[in-house]
Amino acid sequence: MRALNLPDWIQFNEIGGIPSNNYVIERPRERWIIDPSIVPPPTPATVARSAEPQLRIIATHAHYDHLLALKKILSANPNSRFLIHCEDQPALNDPTTNVARLFGLEAVFPAPDFLLEDNDLIRLDEDLVLQVWRTPGHTPGSSCFLLSRHSGSRRSSDSETASGNCFREETLGSELGLRILRPGKYIDLADGAICLFTGDTLFCGGIGRTDLPGGSPRMMRDSLYLLHRRLTEMPPDLPVLSGHGPGFPAGDMA
Repeated sequence: MRALNLPDWIQFNEIGGIPSNNYVIERPRERWIIDPSIVPPPTPATVARSAEPQLRIIATHAHYDHLLALKKILSANPNSRFLIHCEDQPALNDPTTNVARLFGLEAVFPAPDFLLEDNDLIRLDEDLVLQVWRTPGHTPGSSCFLLSRHSGSRRSSDSETASGNCFREETLGSELGLRILRPGKYIDLADGAICLFTGDTLFCGGIGRTDLPGGSPRMMRDSLYLLHRRLTEMPPDLPVLSGHGPGFPAGDMA
């Protein structure tokens, strides 16, 4: 991967054969897997923990090559949780839509524990969140996830958001051991941004396919416009981490 300014508690792993990227965010109480294409390696010794962490799995979209190890991870970790955008849930049970048949397989995947929506804030700990950016085009529920520091109210921006300096945090998922905040609008978290996971929406020098089941060139165009607008508001050295290939700094898209 291209040298990027990433904290040492974010792991990058690449699967061979069907080359897909997998990321792990290591926190004191939880491990967050972004796209379970492989069973990730053990937690590095540099991450201090007093107990075994809870495992959380988030998929950027419901395609076979990004979910290869999902069943194995869930089977080995019965208390883990699986999250995906609600628009991609139907593809989990359809080998055509999840493109398993593209690889000559009839794979279906377990049901998610929680369905995400656009602008949700997934709280990882007291000052760290993953913000959901729905970016359809590759699939209906394709999502990017902005990892950012966030401990309370911040300003809103983008033309589609309501004005104001605060928002109502509706906390969801507590019965699952999750803390999902649903503010109902886009919250500008650029000041605390750490990196952006883009799945198969945006690559270094390319974009995701729109000719697969559920793909849409029009939606992809709109998603790329949204990404361009938001990334120009981010620090130019913000790492952008895609589902395939190397990462790149946000400034490359400006």
